[in-house]
Amino acid sequence: WESAPAHGGPAQLPLQTDATVHRLTVIPHGTVTLGRHLIRLGAAYGGAQVTALVNGPQVSFHALSGDLIGQLTLNPAKRYATLCAA
Repeated sequence: WESAPAHGGPAQLPLQTDATVHRLTVIPHGTVTLGRHLIRLGAAYGGAQVTALVNGPQVSFHALSGDLIGQLTLNPAKRYATLCAA
């Protein structure tokens, strides 16, 4: 960083202000609700808590351990989506 002042250096790290973080509980058959969307994670996650990181239409789901479960791009024209596993 010190040798690249055009990038701002460590004192000026870029901040992302448009992403949101959500703690969700997966219902028993493996679905979570995120806004108006119903997203199928899979029955293996039924009852688990997960973290969803939302950046525009991009969503990534993580176990509470931080491990990536999967990610997807939400389609605003559709209410239902299925997660692509990591």
